[in-house]
Amino acid sequence: MSKKLYHISLVILLFFAQTNYSQSIDSIDVFIENEIEVRKTPGLSIAIIQNGKVIHKKAYGYSVVEHQVPANVHTIYPLASLTKQFIAMAILLLEQDDKIEIDVPINKYLDSLPQKWKSLTLNQLLSHTAGLAPMEEEWKSLKRDGWPKHVTRKMLWDSAKQDSILDKPGNQFRYHNVGYSLAVFLIEQITKNDHRSFFKKRIFEPLEMDNTFFEDQTKVTMNQAEGYTLKNGELAKIWRVGQEDIGVGDGIYSDIEDMIKWMKSINDNTLLKPKFQRKMYTQTRLNNGTSFRYGLGWWLPERNDISYYYHNGVTGTEILSIPKIKLDIIILSNLGQGEFDEVHYWGLAQEIAGKFFINEFQHRPTPTPLPNNFKDFIGTFEYESGGELEIYLKNNNIYLKDNYGEALMVYQGNNVFILKDEPVEFQFLSANRIQVIDEIWNDDFANRLKN
Repeated sequence: MSKKLYHISLVILLFFAQTNYSQSIDSIDVFIENEIEVRKTPGLSIAIIQNGKVIHKKAYGYSVVEHQVPANVHTIYPLASLTKQFIAMAILLLEQDDKIEIDVPINKYLDSLPQKWKSLTLNQLLSHTAGLAPMEEEWKSLKRDGWPKHVTRKMLWDSAKQDSILDKPGNQFRYHNVGYSLAVFLIEQITKNDHRSFFKKRIFEPLEMDNTFFEDQTKVTMNQAEGYTLKNGELAKIWRVGQEDIGVGDGIYSDIEDMIKWMKSINDNTLLKPKFQRKMYTQTRLNNGTSFRYGLGWWLPERNDISYYYHNGVTGTEILSIPKIKLDIIILSNLGQGEFDEVHYWGLAQEIAGKFFINEFQHRPTPTPLPNNFKDFIGTFEYESGGELEIYLKNNNIYLKDNYGEALMVYQGNNVFILKDEPVEFQFLSANRIQVIDEIWNDDFANRLKN
């Protein structure tokens, strides 16, 4: 082949490669726009990163619906429970500095602890296995007369101490916020500084996350999205009132540009040495020797033998990382779950991954024969995050019934079920508790909502 012909062939190959790449991004763009319409999402910012390169970054819809303010890549959203991975990072930074050890009792670092708390470790607090009350039962004394407009450190501390340990630390997984609040108290105790200053100095400034900060209801913030939910199927303003001196519920606010920097820092071990960062992605081990698919601030699910890292937030945020194909997807939106409980606001990241990047990741439950102890899965169960559902046997199959109706459950082994036609995976934890461990938005479920 002549040199001239070689160059012509190379140009043609590059042209078609670029064309296919552009078509793929266009398809993703169309898919996201359709999903936003189906979900009735007001505004959304997304970043897709593959092999360390941002291949898609875009904002959709409105950050403020009332004034038709378009969302953009600098729109700031409350991260909600994505805040937990930042707190876990801060704790591991202190361990890397030899200031703390996450596997020793916290009474080494915190004074005036209730007797029942003295054996708790930071690892247990951050992995939700400390035996503390689950999220729907925490802060009872603060909630008694309605959540205060300003929650001080002392109010949080006093209320937390009134929540007794429900069982021995390490026995069960119970998702909560109170454990992460205690971790922030510890950060302030160890550093002798306000936690906002610590996060700014050790995380936000080194990563140049200039639009990332802890919640401050008194601060006038440019380009901040309003929060919305659904009421009777229609868009409604979400009601979130209250300033917490130590907040892990809404916690940190950020934009998609800064979250790209955050994900890059994790992939590149920018802040933590690998041996410390691996702790974030290590499944927690319970006292009975079994593992639970949560690390430190990250869910660690598996789908069709593909391991991945994931977390979401009640305000409509999610972050997904699939190491096998070096894919990261970050979604920030302003459609969250409110008091009306009508919003399915998670799972878009998984669906994008399965539809466009790794086919095996799509939702295809493979039936496994029911175990001999299948009767253990029959009865009324409590969600770890609150609420109840009924599970019963019908025509030799196990069904779930909740406020949304009846659904067939497909057994996957290891006490895990996936709903046949809906994007939810459950793990049975004990005789009366159940945990949602994975959610994926699929076409069947989307079509049901349309109808």
